[in-house]
Order: sequence, then structure tokens, then C-alpha cells
Amino acid sequence: MQDKNNKIDRIISVLESSSDRFSNYQSFPEIVLKTIPKLKEIKYKKGQIDLDQKRYNWLNNYLERNIKTALDIGANLGYFSIMLASRNNLVVDAYEPYLHYNSVLNELSKILNLEKTLNVYLNEIDLMKLDKIKNYDLVINLNILHHAGIFFDTKKFKQFDNWFLYIKEYLTIICKKSKYLFFQVGNMARGSALFDSDNTIEIMQKIFNECGWKILKVGVISNLDTLDYETYELENLDSIKLFKCMRNTKTNLVDYYYDKKLIKSLKTGFAQRPLWLCMSKH
Repeated sequence: MQDKNNKIDRIISVLESSSDRFSNYQSFPEIVLKTIPKLKEIKYKKGQIDLDQKRYNWLNNYLERNIKTALDIGANLGYFSIMLASRNNLVVDAYEPYLHYNSVLNELSKILNLEKTLNVYLNEIDLMKLDKIKNYDLVINLNILHHAGIFFDTKKFKQFDNWFLYIKEYLTIICKKSKYLFFQVGNMARGSALFDSDNTIEIMQKIFNECGWKILKVGVISNLDTLDYETYELENLDSIKLFKCMRNTKTNLVDYYYDKKLIKSLKTGFAQRPLWLCMSKH
């Protein structure tokens, strides 16, 4: 019991003191909060729009039931890793290079008795490592690749003429390593747009096709009040209309526009990013 309390104290200490670029991104799944009620009372407050549960529920609705292995690239606090590892017969390899959050996820796996189904690694998965990973049933890559060349793969990225060539190489390798891909990506890097936010569907559809992925489902938020994901399939992707997002320098909020009309302002542009569930054609 004392050992568990020490682990909880270490988790709380890390969460309340972290101020990294990627701190305060994820919330905790209910299984964690039920096991460690003290986490409901700490100073840690999520800085991102809280869509973790809705994103996981969306994935869980469409994910094949008999998958056995998953790789979570950039696991953060492990929301998706923990939820998947809690399922019967599913083993998750979670890679989180941020030391503090990696330590939290390690402690959580022990407290939740998930050590046999959740393996936590203190590494990033760059192109060189990606080519050497084992095969998985599912790879999770959420909001990672628009940071390529900035926070990881800084040397390798310079070998490509642009971001699009890099991401095509990355997704092509994953396509040979995994049956399914759960994916989300931003459109901004270093304060500049990689592509227009309202063109995400057209751009990513082309990239997935060129990399050997078949798009199964796409989740899109159309109602900024409920923040629920609506699901589209390949044949009706043309009917999707995304918001155009722009950071308001006066309010520091992100303004969401539709047909040039301001719909709502939120703290980030996170609600504009579609969810993608793809299957390898290999």
C-alpha cells in the first residue's frame, strides 16, 4: 500500500510541475480516476480541448474486435494506450519520449496492473526506428507528424524537399508494418500553415492513397457546441466541409469560420482535425 501511495505521489508531483511544450495535452480515462481519485483534485489542468474520450469511443466503435497488438507513437499520458491495454488479449507498446510523462505512464501501468499488456518505452519513433519496428495490428499516430523536423527527426527531415514528401515516406513505412492506422494531424508548423485547414480532407485522402492505405472511416466535428464526431466513409468524403481556422492575435483564441462567417472561438484548432481510420492495402 505504501509503495502504491509513493507511486501516486510521484505522479502528482510530475503533473503539477511539468511545463513542457507538450504538457497538459491529455486527460485521464475513467479507469485511472476510479483507481486514483486524488487525481481529480490536483492542479493539473488540460490545456487542450478535451476530446480524448470522444476520440477513443469513435475508434472503439469501428475497430476490429480481434486485434491483438497496438503501437502508440507519442503516447503522452497514455489515454489510448491504457484504454486499449485494458481490453482482453490486447498488448500495447507505448512510445513517449518526454521523460516526465513517460514516467507517469510507467507508474500508471503498475498501479493498474497492466504491466503484462502495456509496455512503455522512452523513445521517439523517427524514420530510422520506424523501419525497424515489428509488425502490429494497429498503429496510433495522433497529432505527431506536423511536428516532424522540429521536435523529432530534425536531421532526417532535411533530406526531404518538403513536409509532404516526409509524411509520405513515414506513412508508407507504417503501411508495411500495420494492418490498421488511427491517425490525426495538424496543419501548422512553426506558426506557418503546411496546408489550409479546410483542405485537410482532399490533401490527406491523396496522401493515404499514394502511401498504400485504404480509408475506412473519417470522423469530423461539425457542431462546435457538442463537439461530437460525425462519421463519413470513402464514398461520401466529398460532402465533408471543414471549418477554416485562424488564430486571433487579440484574443489568442482560434476562430472557426464556415463560409467566411465566424462560428465560434476555441482555445485551439484541435476540433477541426479529422480522425482517420485506415487499413493497409498490403
